[in-house]
Amino acid sequence: HIGTIVNVRSASEHREENWYNEEVTWVRNNGVKYFELPIDRSINRADYFPDETTQKEFLKIMADKTNLPVLLHCSDGRKRVSMLTAVWAVKAQEYTVAEAIELVRSIKERPLTEAENKFITQLAN
Repeated sequence: HIGTIVNVRSASEHREENWYNEEVTWVRNNGVKYFELPIDRSINRADYFPDETTQKEFLKIMADKTNLPVLLHCSDGRKRVSMLTAVWAVKAQEYTVAEAIELVRSIKERPLTEAENKFITQLAN
């Protein structure tokens, strides 16, 4: 049973697509909590990351045990989802940078970019 869905897509990504309305209807009909934490894609899709406000809100959602288990999703489930997972791993679960990088690598199923490595490394500071 899913306790909460966290959608990190921006409104512009789903405004004209029916999946969003279907998802919101399903959530309402099944008693699942729903949060929108949009992480906008930049012009250069390779370098978008959750800002400090989004990170704090996500950690707050994850800290509330009544929200668990949480389904986190974006358009392909690799970039934004993996970066928020790194935030949770380092800031809430005390993963080392190396452990968080390995976790993200397993989610993405491909090597991390230099920008992703830098983002995860700065989470530990």
